[in-house]
Amino acid sequence: MSTEKPPTIPRSRATRHFFTADDLELIEEAAHKLEVVKAKAALRERRAGGADLEDPTIIEAQAEFDAVHAEVTARAVLSVTVQALKASAYQDLLAQCPPTEADKEAGQPFNERKLTDLLLTYFDGETGERTIVEPDFRSREALVEWLSEFQFGDRETLFAAALSVNEGHRGLAGPKASRT
Repeated sequence: MSTEKPPTIPRSRATRHFFTADDLELIEEAAHKLEVVKAKAALRERRAGGADLEDPTIIEAQAEFDAVHAEVTARAVLSVTVQALKASAYQDLLAQCPPTEADKEAGQPFNERKLTDLLLTYFDGETGERTIVEPDFRSREALVEWLSEFQFGDRETLFAAALSVNEGHRGLAGPKASRT
């Protein structure tokens, strides 16, 4: 009988980049330009009665967007990677966060404010299990101190990513759309 551990499925991860206001504006402008080009191409396709899957205006606008995005991402002021927790650890966190009446009215199956704090600061010193894996923190205290400097919207962005990797395809409703 083999004593080897069976293979496990790699845990889901997501990275969120934080940009300067100027760089965020560059990305938004490039994204807007791409959407306008796509809308114009769709209108041309409807008028012509067929789709041009190789529309050069879309290909060019997509290439421009990709170039701007790559350039700005390389300059990101901060990149944070979150990882899904073991299912048992995540379920324990959810059990600690029953929904308030306001959460229930909003269709949330958990107390979003409490889960945000517990999920983002989850750090098991014995096993090394944690939600935020990059940057690498050596203690929960250091992680909590670092997160205390974040603006509300940036914490919401990280929470949305952490919720997404933990929920996978189950698709619980998360916080409203975030900036990144």
